[in-house]
Amino acid sequence: MEEIEALSIMYTSIILWSTYFMVVVASYFIYRDYLKKGFIGKKDKLFFTITLIVISFGIYYPFFILWQNLMIDRVAFIMWYVVFLILGISMKLYYENTGCKYEVKKFEINDIEFVVCRSDKINAWFDQKARKIIVSDSFYRILSGNEIRAVIYHEEGHKKLRYLEGIGRFFYYLWIIAMIIYTVLLLVSRGPFYISLLVILLLIFPLMAAATLTSGLLSWLNEHEADTYAVKHVSKESISSALLKFYIYSRMEKYVGSIHNFDVSVNYHWTISDKDILKNLLKLSISFPLTIFELIRRPVFLTHPSLELRLYRILRTK
Repeated sequence: MEEIEALSIMYTSIILWSTYFMVVVASYFIYRDYLKKGFIGKKDKLFFTITLIVISFGIYYPFFILWQNLMIDRVAFIMWYVVFLILGISMKLYYENTGCKYEVKKFEINDIEFVVCRSDKINAWFDQKARKIIVSDSFYRILSGNEIRAVIYHEEGHKKLRYLEGIGRFFYYLWIIAMIIYTVLLLVSRGPFYISLLVILLLIFPLMAAATLTSGLLSWLNEHEADTYAVKHVSKESISSALLKFYIYSRMEKYVGSIHNFDVSVNYHWTISDKDILKNLLKLSISFPLTIFELIRRPVFLTHPSLELRLYRILRTK
């Protein structure tokens, strides 16, 4: 009986790891073509739709196998699951509420209203609940007039291009819930810890990596599309220099008060290799076990493409 269960776990693991590598390869070709051509084809949308449906159901399938094969205190599982769920929701609400302390002033650019708010964070975002564009005063102060217009049109792009963001957000919450379930499953298992960890790594890691890659790539494409929307209304130079300032200042948030505004120049011969594209996708796919709390607290550098990828696509926009 134990041999049958071991074989079942082994075969399931092979299928899941094969699925992960197929998702990586397909994502690589889709993303590489997108960076060069700048549009998402019908086949690409079909791939994402099918992948999301399969992973949405499959992401919880190993749970039932582990539930039957691992020695689990089921009462403890339910209790710890509730605790982690409440903790996760509390953290998310806390960081959302501390993002903007209070509104400083309202502005309007070409009939697009936006709000500047008091915040130490270098950021701008579209508030889904309030249906308004918000720019932190820390970010607003370091931008030129054209750069501010570029940022506002980028966020307006998020407001208008909601398809990718909507399915990405739905998948993100499925991903978070699954992370909580499998973390608690590991904690309450009564068997030897190393065996439980090995089984979870064999079954969960490839599935969560594929889910992270698919969800993250949707978020990346959403950012690229918003960048493209901004380029159609402002110059490439403006959105590129705004991005450069955003990434530079975001890395130095503690020292923003001591740094004076500076000009940036854009390299119009920006290139990126196929190897760099694949490396970025692989890095994204395996980011989930190490950065879960960072993703909730400060998600920009995981939910957004790297600076070089964004500039590469912007400078190729016609």
